[in-house]
Amino acid sequence: MKSLFLSLCFWCVCLHGIETDFDCVVVGTSPFSLFEAIYKRSLGNRVAIVEQGAECGGAWKSITICGVPHVDLGCHEFGRDERLIKFLEEYAGCKIVGTASDLQKTLTTDFYPSQGCYELTHNLERLMQSLGVTILLNSKVESVFIDTTRELAEVKINDVRYTTRKLVLTNNSEINFENPQAQNPTHRAHTYYHIGILIEDPTPPRFTYKNFHHNGASRSTNYTPYSKELQGTGKQLITFQVNGEKNLGNAEIYFEELKKQGLLDSQAKLLQVDNYIYKQTPLSQGTIHKMGEPARAMIEVINSGNISYLVNHIDKWKQAMKPFNQIVSPDLSRAAG
Repeated sequence: MKSLFLSLCFWCVCLHGIETDFDCVVVGTSPFSLFEAIYKRSLGNRVAIVEQGAECGGAWKSITICGVPHVDLGCHEFGRDERLIKFLEEYAGCKIVGTASDLQKTLTTDFYPSQGCYELTHNLERLMQSLGVTILLNSKVESVFIDTTRELAEVKINDVRYTTRKLVLTNNSEINFENPQAQNPTHRAHTYYHIGILIEDPTPPRFTYKNFHHNGASRSTNYTPYSKELQGTGKQLITFQVNGEKNLGNAEIYFEELKKQGLLDSQAKLLQVDNYIYKQTPLSQGTIHKMGEPARAMIEVINSGNISYLVNHIDKWKQAMKPFNQIVSPDLSRAAG
């Protein structure tokens, strides 16, 4: 009788999937995903975060441009919400600075991490390591099967299947669902074209972020104030987001326009040009809805369209997260940077 009871218990565990590899799998490593992974780990969950690239950050990751490391991939604005400023300082360990808005270099109420997005993503990665979040880099989510009978998701990563109770995605997570009712329509990737220019200009930077509508460009960032490598060198690094591949050859045109607008010294020299492209494939949220309510209950989708949207989540995150310096030693954090 006892053996029959144990067999039934074992059968129930297998049928209902009581034990899983993780309580939560987070796909992608934008700041939204990183914070959510930290939050869920702070609640006591076993959390894995999956990134197909070699570094964390998603659209906010850092790359080397014109030989300068830790430069933001895109031209970003953090906005001016004081709640977000305080949250990033206290819970992400960021040093927040104002942004220069005009030729007089007056400070607006806009803000930015003192070392750009690298400071934010690097600190959040340190938090995850300290808390025991499993970080899977160079790992692509190949497919997902939502098993509503066992109330779990099977996530295929690098040809290995992991089970989880909760799947956290962003609106730019590229996911192929195995469920028969999921049609997985093909979405065209959004392609973002950028130009980086390294210039010789010993005068102080005259802007940080600008909407720069000229010959196919849409916006521009002078990254110099956020780069330790550029300080005191007499060089500046400026990036442009442009509309389409055809505008990637306009670096000299944009350079001359900046001088014309007084945003660079008239004697500034163009030293180096570096083009780079970033692609994102939008999540097919319609597919998730077609799988029904039991599947939707296991999938959480976060809107990561703008970095300022972080403020929409901070009240929830603060309920479980501890301040950065209570988890990561300031001395260790600086040493790691």
